[in-house]
Amino acid sequence: MFSLELDSSADGRDLLIAELWELGSAGIAELSETRVRAFFETCADRADLLARYPGAALREEEQRDWVQESRDMLQPMEVGRRFFLVPVWRDDPAPAGRFRIAVNPGLAFGTGVHETTRLCLEALEELVRPGITVLDVGTGSGILAEAAHLLGAARVIACDVDPDAIHVARQGFIGSADAVRSATVDLVVANISPEAIVALAPEFARVLRPGGTLIASGFNFTEVETVRIALTNVREVRQKGEWAAIVAGPSRFGCQHLEMAVPNWQIVVPTETDWRNYNADLDQEWAHRQFAGRTNAEMLPGFDRDVIERTEDLQWMPAIPFRYYMLGFRDYILAGKFTESFASDAASCFLRLVLVLIEEEPAKIAPIMPELLPALRYVGANQALFDAKEEIYGSFPAMVARIESLSEPRGARSRVGSGSSSGGAKDSSPRRKPSGKHGRERKPRNGA
Repeated sequence: MFSLELDSSADGRDLLIAELWELGSAGIAELSETRVRAFFETCADRADLLARYPGAALREEEQRDWVQESRDMLQPMEVGRRFFLVPVWRDDPAPAGRFRIAVNPGLAFGTGVHETTRLCLEALEELVRPGITVLDVGTGSGILAEAAHLLGAARVIACDVDPDAIHVARQGFIGSADAVRSATVDLVVANISPEAIVALAPEFARVLRPGGTLIASGFNFTEVETVRIALTNVREVRQKGEWAAIVAGPSRFGCQHLEMAVPNWQIVVPTETDWRNYNADLDQEWAHRQFAGRTNAEMLPGFDRDVIERTEDLQWMPAIPFRYYMLGFRDYILAGKFTESFASDAASCFLRLVLVLIEEEPAKIAPIMPELLPALRYVGANQALFDAKEEIYGSFPAMVARIESLSEPRGARSRVGSGSSSGGAKDSSPRRKPSGKHGRERKPRNGA
């Protein structure tokens, strides 16, 4: 037996591993993000392999059961809230409440180990509804198509340009989205390269029915902007490690007409320097403990668990972290996925926080007002949709009208500190109080 040690880019690692399995590797060890060692039986064609992978380092190996050792490395795993992925040679039963999916680690991409596959599975959990039609573009090993079936999709269309993938997946056709009829699909999932997503973007739009949704992944977080500008109605960017997924299409609250810009502070997580001397202020220190180092995607569950508390944290943050996480709060509102918090409380907190800051600290919020205003107008125009009774929460349209008047440069300068018109309604947003959550007297801040 011998082995080859090969270099690979982080992006191409999984495709390289799939190719090595296809070439008859007896086992593969991932040495790092960019290096793998593939083991081959003595009878394998060394010259052909070295010609195929120039620069690979060949090493003689002792006789061991590398197949079994390689299999032992791939263990069953729980993904998301609903799935249990198991290698085909194991018979582990699924834990209660989870769907069991058998996966083949060879020939085709998609073992469930990779971050992009897990991002897609987690998105499918949220977006697949019983009776819909799903298109899996670049089906690979078929995991995503199988997941859609298990989640209740009435019809799943799987396709791949690689004949081996269709063989492994045991379903689908050889081809791509251009072979699917127009307006026949409710949800498209495409875990493919960023170049392929950009090229196929018009086809995704064509095959989707009105109101349909796209889940796109297979790209690094640094490539998000390249993919985003090729798609329409992008409503969410999710991240796992260095990898990302985009969800495009209308949210459950119907705000598909809103197209948000993605400023620099939404792409780059605030650094410790951006938090300034937070440890000199107890409220800022608490906000730092809840948010620091986390992406907006990672903070979504935090907003859902206690939207009022998180809104108060936002108010007391330094300017740069505030702007980053405020745009995440906006995305949480527009996504409409309220499971623990009430939609009415979340929408009210969003409006009132903007109103408080535009009145009291306009310099802190002004740079992101162009990104916030479309969402504010949407919430203001859809108070009933958020189940926010006016006698409890006040008039959303009136609050938005005041925010817009204060957002005008001259009006904002002349009205700072003039108070808000909440109509005496329930105040579910942070306000300046005599003492903070930590039992100390609050001091005015300059928002810098």
